[in-house]
Amino acid sequence: MCALAVVPLIGPSSAQAAVGDVTEIALLGGSSPSGIAAGPDGNIWVAAGASNTIARVSPSGSIASFNIPTLGSAPYDIAAGPDGAMWFTERQGNRIGRITVDGVITEFNIPTPLAQPYGIAAGPDGAMWFTERQGNRIGRITMAGVVTEYPLPTPGAHPVGIAAGSDRMYVTEYTANKIAVVQMSGAISEISLAAGSLPVGIGNIGGSIWYTTFQSSRIGRVINDVAVAEISLAAGSQPFDVTPGPSGNMWVTLFGTNRVAQLSAGGSLESVYQLPTSLSRPTALVTGSDGNIWVAQYAAESIARVVSGQIPLSTGAPSITPSTGLVPGSVATATKGTWSTLPTSYSYQWQRCSVADPVACSDIAGATLPAYTLAAADALTRIRVGVVAMSLSGPSAVAYSGLASVGSLTTPSPGVIAAAGPVVSIGNGAQAELIAPSSQRRGRRATYRVDLTALDAPGTVSIEFRKGSRVKKVSGLLVVNGETSYRWKVPQSWPRGWTTVTATYLPTPGVSYLAGAMTDRVRIR
Repeated sequence: MCALAVVPLIGPSSAQAAVGDVTEIALLGGSSPSGIAAGPDGNIWVAAGASNTIARVSPSGSIASFNIPTLGSAPYDIAAGPDGAMWFTERQGNRIGRITVDGVITEFNIPTPLAQPYGIAAGPDGAMWFTERQGNRIGRITMAGVVTEYPLPTPGAHPVGIAAGSDRMYVTEYTANKIAVVQMSGAISEISLAAGSLPVGIGNIGGSIWYTTFQSSRIGRVINDVAVAEISLAAGSQPFDVTPGPSGNMWVTLFGTNRVAQLSAGGSLESVYQLPTSLSRPTALVTGSDGNIWVAQYAAESIARVVSGQIPLSTGAPSITPSTGLVPGSVATATKGTWSTLPTSYSYQWQRCSVADPVACSDIAGATLPAYTLAAADALTRIRVGVVAMSLSGPSAVAYSGLASVGSLTTPSPGVIAAAGPVVSIGNGAQAELIAPSSQRRGRRATYRVDLTALDAPGTVSIEFRKGSRVKKVSGLLVVNGETSYRWKVPQSWPRGWTTVTATYLPTPGVSYLAGAMTDRVRIR
């Protein structure tokens, strides 16, 4: 298996486009793509039957094609599996194929000869389910490659499309004009459609099962697994496949009129978009990780990307690193956060906010990169970063990070600042605190801890216990992530009464924090 071609997307991918704009991406000559699916790697995967390849297409349009080991296998449909790989049907090879996101292919034989597998979909049981058009069966294959087949009740039904419900599978029976309902046990019931309908595509749209009828140009919805309700489209449109859209609606390929239609979740026609290549014969379609609609064009030897109008939505706020210990002269770095669709680019704007009024923020001139070097004007304020994600459909709303406090830059002094209590300032708006127990029994252990509000303040801590002439000293306790501790077991000979505890923080030489000593008392019993 090797990559045969890498082809750049025609035209720029970062410019804003209008809803319905179409970009076509050529596959290998003679590909005749029929199946298309979104992969767990964010790419689009295509079953290109005539070229006997599986194509991997990035959102930017780069293509890698992988040869199927069995010659003339004619891959027809493809779907993402629960194992992080893509699974596909080999219509002429009579096999089910599995391809990793890196392009490694494994093939599994189907028991029934000349079964002609067509559609494939992941089931709710962790297996892949597929249709056998000539075998007149529904197949199930585990992740280990074990195949089980279930015959359809109607002879010569020619099952084609397949989709998963919450706990069962749904299948279109092309020549029988029926919808099959397949339980996980393999039990099958059927719903009859009008004669001559020729149902083809089927999909789960927000929990409802919708299907297309190629000959009668209708879309239908399954009701309680016993009946259907259908809606007529334009005569001769020949709807082929149906898939959920990025905003809860659905999209349908119109094979007969060379178009793609957008419908509401209830089936109302909202928009129709013409494909640029005449007689391209659009078959399967899917919503990509970029929020756009990707279409297999069987006769055009290409796939098409239709801009859906879905702008990126923030699903996780950006953040600032480091979040503490910031001072003028240090560098803060922003993450871009997470988004509902894959953006093509991002823009950044750092802001300075008041400590007294955290919502009073203003843009920092020129601070428009992911990294920002704090200025003197940032001292004793708070900063945040706003991120805007751009897609072909336009810019998102601004997503803001949390606020990060900025201290004032203080020149370290060689001396030690002594505090009269357990808390001492160590500069740059940071403090160190000695946390000691109020009492401790002789012969028992207790923890003495020093916490720093600046998690990035390096150094060591020494602790001294003193009662009259009795002294115990511990030094070199390393500060990690703003804290260190020591467990002291009081000797039986230690005098009862109040013992003075002194903890001294010594910063690493060259950093902008100060040395400080904290004191507290513990009653020894």
